[in-house]
Amino acid sequence: MNPRVIKPLVIKFVSKTYQSSRLAALTGLALSATALSVESSHTAPVDSHLFSQFFISTALAETRETLSVGTIQGTVIYPSDILPAQRVCAVNTQTRGAYCTETGEEQSQFSLPVRPGTYHVYAIACRDYLGQPGTNCQNRNYDDQIRAYYDEFVTCGLYANCGSKLPISVTVRAGETVTGVSPHDWYP
Repeated sequence: MNPRVIKPLVIKFVSKTYQSSRLAALTGLALSATALSVESSHTAPVDSHLFSQFFISTALAETRETLSVGTIQGTVIYPSDILPAQRVCAVNTQTRGAYCTETGEEQSQFSLPVRPGTYHVYAIACRDYLGQPGTNCQNRNYDDQIRAYYDEFVTCGLYANCGSKLPISVTVRAGETVTGVSPHDWYP
């Protein structure tokens, strides 16, 4: 067998195995590198121990990376009979770093992956409405002057007698999804 063919096959098999069993590394299960060792007269034997160490280290690093992210989910609205595309951003209250995602026209739900931390969430609307549901904002023409925050006015029900408009701090932990975050306060 040609060694150039064997290596990609082994790597492809490992990749597929890893993708279908990410939890194996977390639960201490190890794949037998011997089963993946392909030998022929043209290749050197695979060192089972080194191969296992590499595979487990890689799997753990990627799993840690995946688990070090949380998600903010919610809905957007707009005070009109249309729902324009919007950009939803979460600003870290400590670092002031922001994570943003975009919704399409007439798309009310969003999901925003963020690093663990505490955030204030707002939405800004696209200035261009194309009348095509699901279409993202063309040319990123967002009106950054008017922001709809997820604040105490939203949790009070958006009623005129709701006094406070303080942004609500959304705390996200690694691997956690925080739902019901709705930056609906478009009112001055």
